[in-house]
Amino acid sequence: MPIPRAAVRFVLAPDKFKGTLTAAEAAAAMVAALRAAWPEAEAILIPMADGGEGTLEAILQARGGRREVAFVEDASGVVGPVEYGVVDGPGGPVAVVESARIVGRTARPVPVLRRTTVGLGRLIVHLRDAGFRRFWIGLGGSLTNDGGLGLLAGLGARFRDAAGRELDPAAESLFALAEVDLAPALEKAADLELSVFADVGAPLVGPDGATFVFGPQKGLPMASLSEVDAAVRRFAERVCDAPPPCPGGPEAAVGAPGAGAAGGLGFALARLGARLLPGADGIAELVGLEAAIAGAHFVVTGEGQTDRQTLFGKVPAAVARLARLHGRPVFLLSGRIAVGREGLGDRFAAALATVPPECAADPPAPAVARSRLEALAYELFSALRAARTSFGA
Repeated sequence: MPIPRAAVRFVLAPDKFKGTLTAAEAAAAMVAALRAAWPEAEAILIPMADGGEGTLEAILQARGGRREVAFVEDASGVVGPVEYGVVDGPGGPVAVVESARIVGRTARPVPVLRRTTVGLGRLIVHLRDAGFRRFWIGLGGSLTNDGGLGLLAGLGARFRDAAGRELDPAAESLFALAEVDLAPALEKAADLELSVFADVGAPLVGPDGATFVFGPQKGLPMASLSEVDAAVRRFAERVCDAPPPCPGGPEAAVGAPGAGAAGGLGFALARLGARLLPGADGIAELVGLEAAIAGAHFVVTGEGQTDRQTLFGKVPAAVARLARLHGRPVFLLSGRIAVGREGLGDRFAAALATVPPECAADPPAPAVARSRLEALAYELFSALRAARTSFGA
């Protein structure tokens, strides 16, 4: 689709640079470089997210709304303040919940099997009691691997062992589970509209599932993965068999794309009737990214590390897809690129990194990360300005 000749317009839509810069800070570094390299160019800043960290910020910046605070348990079971958002929607107010603010934090060190997602369930109940019926929930950045047991318990589900004793809402209870009463949670969720933005499309179980792929980085020993995965599967089967049973049965439920997001929260929320959506694509729609790209000449995205997961639902892939749809060249600025050019295919006109791949992967200090990103962006914008006629801008 042709666009009118005017000032050259950029859409700057980075994800967070994990451990160093938020998406908004990365976009600010990019626009500072653009102002220095190409002062007359226009910039549209759309900080992005994929359902994980930064989701609340991205939605509120694009849609307006307000921040509120509730007090619920984090992944270690310690009660503390958690921000959520409220935005206006066509059907009334929508509660915006970033699960990483709850299950991605621990106030005290606890082993992964002692961690819980009960706080997310209790936040949903709190907001339901406050009158909310529509929810946008981001999944990603969790420290948990309980299959959503804690979430369901927080909504009122009861889990018991073979002796009839009620179990704690922690992942270790997966091993002793014998009886599931899901009715209280299903009743509370019956009148809720839950839209869930999952940062990964992983299934719940199996070699590509939550435990095997993400468990080790959360602290699960490699030797325990098969046992934990089997316990998660048994839990899911019992949850699916609880009346009314899962449509399509347990295999369809555990294999659904996104069921393994946030250690299995995708599965549990889907059991409550939630719609599971690809996180980056869904957030892009909420923040109006496609319309902005359609009216731009160039698109720039970015992330802290580019690897094989980048092309499977992460922000740069979502941005690149929309840019290609409208025939706009898209450039990737990354903190580090850990995959060869062939691994990125032809999605990006160029993929540039602030440090070479052989450098250590440890994130730099925020000030260093910003300086490196700004310098890299300046090089890109200067080169584009010098060659702008080649791109028809």
